[in-house]
Amino acid sequence: MTVDGTIVGTLDIVDLENREFLRKIGDNLYAMAEGVQPEEVPFEGEVLQGYLEGSNVNAINEMVEMITLLREYEAGQKAIRVQDEMLEKSSNEIGRV
Repeated sequence: MTVDGTIVGTLDIVDLENREFLRKIGDNLYAMAEGVQPEEVPFEGEVLQGYLEGSNVNAINEMVEMITLLREYEAGQKAIRVQDEMLEKSSNEIGRV
């Protein structure tokens, strides 16, 4: 990385052969498990100046999925409420006999 022609830092972009030993630390940091040495393989990609990384999520599809799940949850709630009302009614009827 350069600022006004002066190198101010570099990016170390790697890929790992043994990803199964990565453990998550926080929201965007990973570390290798204790005692495991990372097996780096060449990174096949490029970093372009002036570009912004886009989201890996399709907001519209996720919103549709959330609405679908909400409706399913509400239907489940309604079924439980109906079952509860039926049990209450039957226990009241049995008490009268």
